[in-house]
Amino acid sequence: QYLAAGIALGAVADGVTVRLSTQLPASAGDVWGRLLQKDTFLYIIRGWLTVKNSDTWPATLFLPATTFVMQIRPFGIGPVSSHSVHVIRVDQAAREIETEENGQFVTSWNHQMRVETSPGNQSRYTDCIHLKAGLLTPPVWLFACLFYRSRQRRLRTLLAEDDKVKKP
Repeated sequence: QYLAAGIALGAVADGVTVRLSTQLPASAGDVWGRLLQKDTFLYIIRGWLTVKNSDTWPATLFLPATTFVMQIRPFGIGPVSSHSVHVIRVDQAAREIETEENGQFVTSWNHQMRVETSPGNQSRYTDCIHLKAGLLTPPVWLFACLFYRSRQRRLRTLLAEDDKVKKP
């Protein structure tokens, strides 16, 4: 019981990290091109977050020094809350994106996305998120684990659909 309390207290004070990876049925270049796009972002979060003001965002969403503010509703219910995303780094050569994010319920949500080449014209995609949400850190951590697993599954589905369109 003391160990569990210590872990929970540490999570609240120091935050937690979520790291998830998946193999994708597309080249790293194709995944990278898709990952930068607003339409891809909106597709992979659909059902988890409803975004009110995405029509004001650029088509290429992840550009260095870009900041966009989302007005979100988790699962499309409840009150709208503000969530700010500041793109810190976009490294085309390494295929990495880093953002610093925060919102009404989340003190910090630092996200790194990475696309790596895998054998067989496939790629490996990794999300790494370090988040802090005070006393809400444990439930926000659980949400993040489920949310990013779903995002990766939806990205895989989107790439498979792209592949069907490319093939006659």
